[in-house]
Amino acid sequence: MKLSTRFFLLLFFILTGVYLTVWFGVRPQYERALVSERITLISEHQRERIEAADNQFRLWQSMLAELGRLLAETADITLTQDLFQGYSAIMPELLAMRIVEANSGEYLEIRSADYRQSDVFSSMIAKVDESDSGFGWDIDRAVIMFSIDVRIGSDSFILYAIFDAIPIERYFFDLELGTPFQAVFRIGNQQFSKTEIPEFEVQSGPVTRVDSFTGNGEERVVISTPSSIFAGTHSLFIASDAIREPVRRIFLYSLWVISAAFLVLMLASVVLIRRLYSPLRRFLTDLKPFSRLDFTHPFSEVSVPELQALSQQMEEIREKLLHYQRINVERIIENQQRLNFLMQYASDPIGLFNREGTFTFTNDELVKLYQDLKVSPPVSIEDILKPDEIEVVQENSPRVVRDGPLVVQSRTRELSMRNPAGKVYYYHMQQVELLNEQLQVLGGQILLFDLTRERELDKHRNEMISIIVHEFKNPLSGIRGLVGMLKSGAVPDEEKLEFYTIIERSNDAMFSLVERFLQVSRLESGEIVVDKVPEKMDSLITNVVEDFKTLLNEKKLKIEVRKDTENVVASVSKSLMEDVFRNLISNAIKYGAENRTIVILFSAIDDDLTGKKWLRISVTDHGYGIPEEYRDKIFRKFFRIQKYVNESGTGLGLPYAKEVVRQHEGELTVTSDPEYGSRFIVQIPALDQDR
Repeated sequence: MKLSTRFFLLLFFILTGVYLTVWFGVRPQYERALVSERITLISEHQRERIEAADNQFRLWQSMLAELGRLLAETADITLTQDLFQGYSAIMPELLAMRIVEANSGEYLEIRSADYRQSDVFSSMIAKVDESDSGFGWDIDRAVIMFSIDVRIGSDSFILYAIFDAIPIERYFFDLELGTPFQAVFRIGNQQFSKTEIPEFEVQSGPVTRVDSFTGNGEERVVISTPSSIFAGTHSLFIASDAIREPVRRIFLYSLWVISAAFLVLMLASVVLIRRLYSPLRRFLTDLKPFSRLDFTHPFSEVSVPELQALSQQMEEIREKLLHYQRINVERIIENQQRLNFLMQYASDPIGLFNREGTFTFTNDELVKLYQDLKVSPPVSIEDILKPDEIEVVQENSPRVVRDGPLVVQSRTRELSMRNPAGKVYYYHMQQVELLNEQLQVLGGQILLFDLTRERELDKHRNEMISIIVHEFKNPLSGIRGLVGMLKSGAVPDEEKLEFYTIIERSNDAMFSLVERFLQVSRLESGEIVVDKVPEKMDSLITNVVEDFKTLLNEKKLKIEVRKDTENVVASVSKSLMEDVFRNLISNAIKYGAENRTIVILFSAIDDDLTGKKWLRISVTDHGYGIPEEYRDKIFRKFFRIQKYVNESGTGLGLPYAKEVVRQHEGELTVTSDPEYGSRFIVQIPALDQDR
């Protein structure tokens, strides 16, 4: 057999081998890798869009919740409407809101300045009420509705808010994938889509899920990502062939280039057979790594001019394949950068360190924490506990977990930190280290969780317990001493009645303290039902003033009642409201000098927007006044201003009075000025005089 014939056969077998290697060896693996990568890219893009949509939903819900909170706390439609207009000005997606009274169905509608549609609410409210999520979406009208329940006193209301759905539609249906797709968003039995969706039961889960199915003779991939704010799932339907098509084009082009190169070689084989032998052997050697998906070895430079074109074409193919192979590595780097970005803006201090213990990453919160302490941010893990301002309150034993050849060691500490201003912070620090089989540290991270609020609550609770114990200690000590004297028989019979009276008075004081504390707690928890009836507040207060005549005469005081309004009727619980003014008048008598006039003033306030009328009753004592730093604290349970502790009292009267007024849908506030002392203001809803 001629050498040229053998060379042709050799070229044929080589070409066939290359075809088979590339098409059946390289192509399937590369196709699987690229398809997996493209699905990963698509799912990552989908997840980012869903996160953005969830953030948008969360922002809308928080705005609606804030509107509901303001309405529930103030029952003031004007403030609620002002807040709505402020939100709609900075967030144009907020279009309208309707406040519906749950029992009667009556409603008040608030709209943004640019919103004119009027027939959306009825159809959308029906959709939202039928759903379990308080959520509705009208694809055709491009609007979304949320609803929340609000209680104002004993009345129930529902707030419905309509938002422009265009931003959400961009997130859900306008994804830039470079591949045809169909998108659907499901919440329970609700389904939202702009196109017809294939029949396929999507299996939802806590993370992104990729499924495949065949429908109408076509294989499809379904990528489903859950919504963190709803029990919903966003699904993308993509034809599998559309994902694989770029890979096939690349390999067909590669095979075409290889075929063209081999054709040139075959036409010139007779002339170049001897000159080609050595370069061809090198060429085959350079081609072998392709079967191992190793595209890092460049083709050797060919000295024969006729083979240079082939070598260049193969080098281009290798570079293209190497480029796509490196995409996966770049994606890993990109994911790491994304993780660093997320940690950078986390609300908790975070730091990453290497095997030497040096920090390779610290987020802004960690740096800010040390800047607040006026010390340098840590450079290494050893610097975390170096500052004198930081103290280890508690340290737990390390916890070790082995995972294959690696070991994870976790230890926790509780730290206290004091800044130059004297403010103390408490943090739970978790230090996690990654070790190899020789227990050498490879790196790790620290996370600090703020415990300051919890520790302050513990301190407040302990202070309250101490106050209660202190309040009981003196009466109990007195009772114990008196009982001991009575038991010893050393008390004459004519003095025993006085001892019993003292014991009874101490017992009554303790019982009164417990009863008042329980009353405040029951009111706060809603255990006491406030039965309200129309009452003339001037008569009610006059009756309370009568109880203080003796005390007023003793301190040479007068009480003057003034009226700027004749409408003094309000719906109240008579006994509870008497307690409020009994407490305020008692304090006005106590905290001031002799020869004063205590002024009680009735006035009216009209809310023109809502038509609601308010009755305002102020008690001005012309007494000592209250320093500004104590004006909020006096409404805390058991709080008393230190220089007035000699005056009788439990520190529960004002918290009790404030809670009673709040139960009447009103507000108790205080102002203070050297000119008039302290002025306590009770503002409650007024009734028409003729009711």
